[in-house]
Amino acid sequence: MPLTHQWIQSGIARFALAFSVVFMLLAKDATAQSDQLGGNLLNGDEITATVNGQAIPARILDEVERQLKSDQTEINRSNILDELIDLTLLSQQAKDKQLDRLPEVAASLQLHYTQTMANAYLDSLAASIQISDEAVRAEYEAQIAQLKRDEYRAQHILLSTADEGLEVISLLNDGGDFAELAATYSTGPSALQGGDLGWFEASTMVAEFSDALITLDVGSYTTSPVQTQYGWHVIQLNDKRAGSMPDFNSVKAGIKNLLLRNELNKTVAELRRNATISKQ
Repeated sequence: MPLTHQWIQSGIARFALAFSVVFMLLAKDATAQSDQLGGNLLNGDEITATVNGQAIPARILDEVERQLKSDQTEINRSNILDELIDLTLLSQQAKDKQLDRLPEVAASLQLHYTQTMANAYLDSLAASIQISDEAVRAEYEAQIAQLKRDEYRAQHILLSTADEGLEVISLLNDGGDFAELAATYSTGPSALQGGDLGWFEASTMVAEFSDALITLDVGSYTTSPVQTQYGWHVIQLNDKRAGSMPDFNSVKAGIKNLLLRNELNKTVAELRRNATISKQ
């Protein structure tokens, strides 16, 4: 099967975004489009091909190539041009059949146009917004302050019933060794390590376990069994330390993008406040 037809049959959905600009332009009247392409729309752009008198400007080819590159798709400019020629032929047939007058097609054209113009405005606006390093650093510090990344080292003994848990707690109160009791009584896989769970963040455990753990002082154990979906636990906290935080330089770009999006959202909110909007 020729490459062109393979791409049309299996790849159109994947490249729909890349060809959306083409779709909008080619759906217009061919004569009107020629006037636009020769006038202000593409400012005398180079023409890569004509199809039944309808021009395919180089800028459209460049745009498809740019979008495919962002999708990490292998680029073959000649193949892209062939696909644009095929799309132009198909769109001309659609125009001849007045398919652009179908409500669903007209709606799709309007949506593509609206999205393209909105994105163009946001790109233009984003280019004019300056996010200072000081603002990025302040946001980093604010987010770090909100993070609770303490790490815990604990042991536990997993039991089948609450009564068994109370019996183990009684043995601990009498001076029993936690690791030995875990090896003897625990039904969990950590029994072989004396119930040792190593270092972990509380959020990695089920809520009931974590809620009990964070109330403990280092060296203490739960005075009543803790029930979870796995059974009944006796938990001992052995140590606690502050968790590692992400390095500023590793998250700087992401925070800067976050602040930029916040500024763009403010603009959208202001546009909504100043607009006359009526929902039907």
